[in-house]
Amino acid sequence: MSAIGGVQVAMQGAMHKAIDRAIEGTLPRFPSVNVGQVLQRHPFASQLVMSVANLVSADLLVQTCIERRDRVDWKRTSSFASLAVVYSGGIQYFMCVKVFKNLFPEATKITQQSFSQMLRNTKGLSDTAKQVAVKNFFLSPFVYFPTFYFFKELAHQKEGTTFSQTARTAISKYREEMVAQNKALLKFWIPADCVIFLLPLWLRLPMIHASSFVWTSILSARSGAKHKPLASTLRSTSEDVCVLHPKLRIQKSMTPKTVIPWTTATSTAALEAAFLAAQCRFLRTPEVMTF
Repeated sequence: MSAIGGVQVAMQGAMHKAIDRAIEGTLPRFPSVNVGQVLQRHPFASQLVMSVANLVSADLLVQTCIERRDRVDWKRTSSFASLAVVYSGGIQYFMCVKVFKNLFPEATKITQQSFSQMLRNTKGLSDTAKQVAVKNFFLSPFVYFPTFYFFKELAHQKEGTTFSQTARTAISKYREEMVAQNKALLKFWIPADCVIFLLPLWLRLPMIHASSFVWTSILSARSGAKHKPLASTLRSTSEDVCVLHPKLRIQKSMTPKTVIPWTTATSTAALEAAFLAAQCRFLRTPEVMTF
């Protein structure tokens, strides 16, 4: 084994030990219930729950901590929840776990190799690049965004609006913003995916959910840009906070109507982190990976 390979093995072992220690401190404990085993036996359900928690908590944090809304737009939040169920937990799960594994078999094998072996595996690098291309140039513009715009329009539709009218309105709005939205997505996800798809399977999951949380926050902020200019919001946010704890800040202007969802969002994110630690340890397979 080369020196680089030995260092990688040592680092992987250290990461496994760190994750195991994190699980002991963060994993919820319930009488006669092994959370890790539950997640392992139900990978689809577990990643579906995590996807919903991820997208909903990201949107709530943006609305309450970045945009500083007096009232949470629950219809907007519901559109992200629907997107998580239908796309992240359904369509993309099927594509990434079932379809990609068969279309690009070398992309899975390359994640089990050392860095030097990866560089020599041209077929694996090619399959990885194809995965990134299919996800960002096909799934995202033609499935992900249309799904998001449809549920966003469905959540805000007026009484008496038909399904076909909602779909046409969603498509019309997406056409107007298609170029800008996809430019933003490509700038974020192409670099992120190039790293994520080359990571070992056990490390890919936390990176996927972390990246997804950041992207959903960006998309949520872009969706709420009409409420208040994002740039001015970001400038003023740091000037209007009170410190409840050295690592916990909450805005002075928050009302009970915004504190409750803010607390819910942060609690959801903490619970998601616990489930994430469990999956890192017990679910080192692609069946639980989604974006």
